[in-house]
Amino acid sequence: MAGGDLAVVLARSVERECAGLARASGLSSPEDPKAVAAFEERARCILQSEPFVLAPYVDPRRMLLFTTRHDSSVPSFTQERLLEALDCPERDSLPTGHCSAIVYLPWILSRAREFLCARLGLFSWIDAAGGEGFGQRPTGVRSGRSPWIRLRLAGFPRGPAVCPGFQGTGVQLSCQRT
Repeated sequence: MAGGDLAVVLARSVERECAGLARASGLSSPEDPKAVAAFEERARCILQSEPFVLAPYVDPRRMLLFTTRHDSSVPSFTQERLLEALDCPERDSLPTGHCSAIVYLPWILSRAREFLCARLGLFSWIDAAGGEGFGQRPTGVRSGRSPWIRLRLAGFPRGPAVCPGFQGTGVQLSCQRT
């Protein structure tokens, strides 16, 4: 969940560190458009890293971007602008804010692993005897999608799981894609 134009992110984020930095750097009123624009111009001269500058050098076919639709830490419109600057790589948009995206962490990790496995020619496997592994296709494992070959996140139980920190809330996430 990255955004382009870091000066805009700093000026408009509600994160304590960002808001404190903006205040300390002279942004007196985040609701005043002129003050925000002035801060953003000053910040652009100081910031030494900017995703927009690097975007032309990124191959969008080799990138997976996760965005959030209700983000006040990294404003959603800055995520969309970065997506466009990156020439629209593969992306998954979460219906959350920045911090609340944590409930999707098992799925995000599984999705990222699937993306990398597809790009590197690797995959996770579970054989009929219950053995599992990660890497090149093991001897005797057929290609294609059989019922016993599944991408799954190592360390998570098979099937639905209650995520740590959410016990007692009834929140369940599927930790594997079939």
